[in-house]
Amino acid sequence: MKRYYFRIYQGSDFEDGDTVWTDANSEQEARSNIESDYWGINRLDLLRVR
Repeated sequence: MKRYYFRIYQGSDFEDGDTVWTDANSEQEARSNIESDYWGINRLDLLRVR
């Protein structure tokens, strides 16, 4: 299992996002985890994988 770090932008937050992480077996699974944990995501950028 790998740890995926993302920058998320929510609601009207277009300039400054938050960095979040999740553990998953694939990038798609990680994106699904983040999308289910956080509401109103406008953009989700993968930063790094460890």
